Parts: sequence; C-alpha cells; structure tokens
Amino acid sequence: MDHIAYSNKSQTAKGKAQETLHRYSKWLHHKYGQDEWEFKYSFDGSGQSSAHPQDFLTVDKRRAVRQEALNTGSIPSRSNTTKQERHQWDGYVAQLLER
Repeated sequence: MDHIAYSNKSQTAKGKAQETLHRYSKWLHHKYGQDEWEFKYSFDGSGQSSAHPQDFLTVDKRRAVRQEALNTGSIPSRSNTTKQERHQWDGYVAQLLER
C-alpha cells in the first residue's frame, strides 16, 4: 500500500486500488480464514463512483455520432441520388473495383 500511497496517481485511483485490496482481503478471510488487512491510509473516492461523469454526450448526440459512424464510407441508394451524383458514384465505385 505504501507504493500506491506515494505514487503520482490521483486520489480516486488510489482509493479504487485500496478498495480492490480490501475486497481481496475480505475474500481471503472468508475463503481461508486469514485475518483481514487494515490500512493506515485513506483516500478520497475509495469505492465511490462519480454521480456526474466528466465527459458526457446527450442521447441525441450519441445517436448522431452513431449514425455518422454507420454512414461513413457507405454508398447512398441510387433512388436517393440525382443523375449527376449517380454518375460520380459510378466513377468512384469503378475506381475502387479497378474497372
């Protein structure tokens, strides 16, 4: 625990590491009857998740990002394009297929 306490990690990361070790200690106690570990350090954020995520997209923005990802690189339907657009797409596809 000293290694974690003196590391450059955030208080939250240290707290999560401590919580993990605490759970492991409880499992060793339950499974093998070993004494539970006591820690001389206490860190902020130990085992507590943030109620407010740092980066957060609204549902509409997530939908827009997903749709854009699905559309990237896809060829539009011929019925949804003009004659000029179809001609451009035909040329593009021909180049891709090396024809």
